[in-house]
Amino acid sequence: MDVCYTFKPLDTLFFRGNTPMEAGQIQSLPLFPPPVSVISGAVRTAILNERHISFEDYKNGKAGEIEATIGKYGSDSTPFTIDGILVKKGDAIYAPAPALWYIDTKEKLIRPSDYIGKKVVPAKLLQEDFSSLDIESSEGELYFVVPKEDAQPMKDLWVSLDFIVSDNNIIGKDDIILRSDIFSTEMRIGIGIDEKRSVIQGALYSAQHIRLKDDIELLVLFDRDCGLKDKGALTLGGERRICSYKKIDFPLELGKAQANSSSLYVSLAPIEATQETVGKIAASQKLFSIAGWDLAKGFHKSTKNWIPAGAVFQKKVNSVCIPLGNK
Repeated sequence: MDVCYTFKPLDTLFFRGNTPMEAGQIQSLPLFPPPVSVISGAVRTAILNERHISFEDYKNGKAGEIEATIGKYGSDSTPFTIDGILVKKGDAIYAPAPALWYIDTKEKLIRPSDYIGKKVVPAKLLQEDFSSLDIESSEGELYFVVPKEDAQPMKDLWVSLDFIVSDNNIIGKDDIILRSDIFSTEMRIGIGIDEKRSVIQGALYSAQHIRLKDDIELLVLFDRDCGLKDKGALTLGGERRICSYKKIDFPLELGKAQANSSSLYVSLAPIEATQETVGKIAASQKLFSIAGWDLAKGFHKSTKNWIPAGAVFQKKVNSVCIPLGNK
């Protein structure tokens, strides 16, 4: 049974990739949702603070039994696993739309109400059809969508978990929300500082922050008790933005979507790109890269590539993957 927490930022959130910030340049859109490493790092730090354990004691192995809860200093692995980073709006839970799904219509879709009654068509393997034409691909299996009218991708849409795991393919009220229904972006300006923390003359940096809508909360699924209290506060993402958090009962049963030998799986959070995970992708948006700061080494972490949430896989490659319903 997953353990569930909601996170509500008091102000904005700042998640960014490894693209260098250049003075005077406008930065690209922030990452959302963030990788699981961002959430797990914030949780580990919060648990240390809640238990009044100094960072030095943790670093020097003097933190008692806390390592059994949050893992060892300098290691990215934790005893707990994050099984999903979602958004909660009222009683509904949403995840990024599966990258293999399209909407079959010629209409221009702008508002959420425009999607009601529209049909979702998934891309499928058409190997038998193409084998007769001697078409081959370096990727092996090819997924194609065959609409009756036109295939519009569902990127930037978030879909209710109920709809994702169901066999229903007609969009109803509250089945989807737009990215603009979840957050807005705000431009923030900061100064450049040198290694002595002195201001660098003429170096101004811009960055886009995320502000969640008033009725939106981040919802994070853990595979077990992660060590957080039932409610409290922590810092999350770049610039250590403060969030309140609260433990809740997860309102859905993801297990009702039964997997079989032909099942595809959708990711509920970004997954690190490895030879194994990339090799099982059926469809995905563009991969992104992040680095971060290694407190143990006092230096930048190695850059890692991540597969965005909503990617569809041929097998369950990670605990954040759940079976797709048959559309």
